[in-house]
Amino acid sequence: MIESHRHILSKLKKVLGKEPDPPSAVAETDGSQLLRESEARFRGLVENACVGIYRTSTDARFLVANPAMIRIMGYTSFEELALLSFEDKANQREYPREDFRKRMERDGFVIGWETWWTRPDGTKIFVRESATAIRDADGRILYYDGILEDISQSKKKTEQALGESEDRFRTLASATFEGIVIVENERWVDVNDQILHMLGYGRDEILGRPAIDFVSPKDRDAVVESMRVHSEEACEFELLRKDGTTFPVEARARTVRAGDRTLRMTAFRDITEQRQSEQKQRSLEEQMRQMQKMEALGTLAGGIAHDFNNILTGILGNLQLAGIEMSGDHPAFESVASAEQAARRARDLVSRILSFSSPRQDRKSLGRLGPTVMEAVKLLRAGLPSRVHIRVSIDPDCPEVEFDPGQIHQMIMNLGTNSSQAVGESGGVVSITLQCLEPSVALIERHPEITPAHSIRLVVSDDGCGMPPEVIQRIFEPFYTTKDFGKGTGLGLAMVHTVMKGHKGAIIVESKEGAGATFSLYFPRAANPPGGVAREMSTPELIELAPFGNSRAILLVDDEDSVRILGTRILRRLGFMPSGYMLPREALAAFRADPGRFSAVISDIAMPEMTGLQLAGELLSLRKDIPIILISGNFKIDANRNLLPAGVRCFVHKPFDALELANAIRSVLP
Repeated sequence: MIESHRHILSKLKKVLGKEPDPPSAVAETDGSQLLRESEARFRGLVENACVGIYRTSTDARFLVANPAMIRIMGYTSFEELALLSFEDKANQREYPREDFRKRMERDGFVIGWETWWTRPDGTKIFVRESATAIRDADGRILYYDGILEDISQSKKKTEQALGESEDRFRTLASATFEGIVIVENERWVDVNDQILHMLGYGRDEILGRPAIDFVSPKDRDAVVESMRVHSEEACEFELLRKDGTTFPVEARARTVRAGDRTLRMTAFRDITEQRQSEQKQRSLEEQMRQMQKMEALGTLAGGIAHDFNNILTGILGNLQLAGIEMSGDHPAFESVASAEQAARRARDLVSRILSFSSPRQDRKSLGRLGPTVMEAVKLLRAGLPSRVHIRVSIDPDCPEVEFDPGQIHQMIMNLGTNSSQAVGESGGVVSITLQCLEPSVALIERHPEITPAHSIRLVVSDDGCGMPPEVIQRIFEPFYTTKDFGKGTGLGLAMVHTVMKGHKGAIIVESKEGAGATFSLYFPRAANPPGGVAREMSTPELIELAPFGNSRAILLVDDEDSVRILGTRILRRLGFMPSGYMLPREALAAFRADPGRFSAVISDIAMPEMTGLQLAGELLSLRKDIPIILISGNFKIDANRNLLPAGVRCFVHKPFDALELANAIRSVLP
């Protein structure tokens, strides 16, 4: 293309600009005639060309211009065009002519120079120009020969196509759910409607501003670095709304070239719902881990409960029998009584540990929490140092709750003890409050585990050292403790969590380091039983160990020697004729030999070769009316009594004492 332009321009030099040779220098020959004819044809070609052909001086004055050039420039004659220089015609702001001259001086030619020109009537045209510099023998530029083409229509079509493409892009960008931003020189130069909706701005408020203005301050350093390296990897950060709030987005950016412009197009996706879903998923996973830990603890507790309860049964029962046989002035009486009390505390401890795996629902009764709370406070106050003050506030009008008094009692003891330890050596205040309080809508929204039915709130708070967030997240985990080795097991608050779950309640913990802690326990109010009459709380009646057996035979089966021996002693003291067996099959053989001999059967559940349930089934097949008492330390059996064989009349927990066994026998025998 360059060579062809040079060829044309060299012809122009000869045809349009060179003076005719002197007559004396031209011989009237056939060759000269052919040359004149060729030049005439070429001149005709120039005159009739559709593109403008020109020659200008070094100061840009027109020396030659063909009709197409005159027409393109908007004039009617060469004389009008020659009055002004080329610079007068060019749009100096868009394409300074000085740049054109510098390139000609440097390279000797310019190809495809595009610029806007203004015609005399004020209309603008868009032209494409190619030119070459004509030099003398010394290399000095004499003039410029060039070709000019009006490409306004082509540019209009291009701009129209570009506009249509832009319209399609804007339509697509507006239809997407993502916010789309175009960044140039780190400023937002174009946006779609969705990003305006996300941020709460108008278009005029947002265009031209630095992109970093809309990024949350905590994420700006990372975003600036990503923009610096033109990263195209997806990243997550928070955008800043007009009202000052922030929200999380996933951003994907891509750098594109538009002519000589470098643009960066970024798509933002609001991931607020995704974050909430992920948080909910993490919460569910945490609950699942908590359940798995509780199940693991229950498995561990169940594994040791049988043997430990057998040992405690022997200790507790024999101490009780020894105390009964001693007179009050016996030298060992006080020691035996203290040992019995310690054994009972050990029994309660095992019971609480086992409650992790199988809370005993059948011990719940309908009543008011106030009396149980006051009883627990009295015991708690007696065990706390004088530097700890307890403040109590009980609302007597709180609705009735279905609850286990023993579990609530122990829960208050655990929370109160923790609070007293939190106030430290300097002392402080532990507050225990029971009130009727309808949960607010805001509270329910923040804590979905709370429902409108949770209208009874028990609060245990202190003004102690408080807890950091990472501790609050783990305080209900079994075996987790912040106390020194040997000063805490990490089971107290785990037990509180289990008890509240068993009571269909909810726990909210509020604490800050150095600002104390508050445990708010929400209980659901109880619906009245059929007929609208509430069941009264009662304690089992203890019956004296007076003989009532009348020499009746009782079959006793337990593979633990200490339990079997203790049971035999208690039965004899009650006036029965016990037959003790270690192996269930031996006991079954004795019963099969004479089914009518025995008035009742007492059997452990967990035994080798044959369980107590299997033994009960065999015995009932031989005699349907035989009263059967099962003993076990497994709370699951207690919580599922409806699954026991119909002939099982009573269930006794291990470890039991003499009075509990006596009461059980009285309940099945006349």
